[in-house]
Amino acid sequence: MDMERNYNSYKTIVLMYLFLTTLASCIYPKSKFGKEANANREKIGLEILPETWKTINVGDSYTVWKNPIADNLLRKNKPLFFSKSISYNEKNNLISEDDLYYSGNKFSTIDGQQSEFLSIKYYFTPQKLGDNEVEGWYCSYISSSTEADVINNKEDENIYISAPFAITLKKADSLLREWGLETPHRISAVSAVVSVEEIK
Repeated sequence: MDMERNYNSYKTIVLMYLFLTTLASCIYPKSKFGKEANANREKIGLEILPETWKTINVGDSYTVWKNPIADNLLRKNKPLFFSKSISYNEKNNLISEDDLYYSGNKFSTIDGQQSEFLSIKYYFTPQKLGDNEVEGWYCSYISSSTEADVINNKEDENIYISAPFAITLKKADSLLREWGLETPHRISAVSAVVSVEEIK
């Protein structure tokens, strides 16, 4: 009797587990435009998504992958390709792809320590950024050497106000080379709307 009760309990637990995992797979959004989109990335000049990278955040309209050794390199203040982010709409059309890099350098700001970083973004469809419409490459950069507003504290050390600002793709690639990071072959502009169906 006890054995039968234990078996029924076990069977109930297994069935509940299978039901919940099936339900979770339906509700939780899956990553999109992963490694299967690398051929398209190469054509444009975006970084390919390495085989070892895993998703760290997935939503209805975005997916983020992270370099698996990023935390280790950041602790050692080494330059690195940190993450790749994708945004897309409800029709599975790509909106943008963003590659984020860190130089390994840090500087003091009014909010504490700030890492020097570079974002190289590609807009597949035109998007409004402030008063401007952007399509194709858009690069932004944060560094102590690029911020004009410097606050002198009591110890006369420079405290910077960090804010990203736009730079050219040529300048962005130059920075990556200065940091010792490789740059993919780029093209100046591509107007393309890519869907999941096209890259399967």
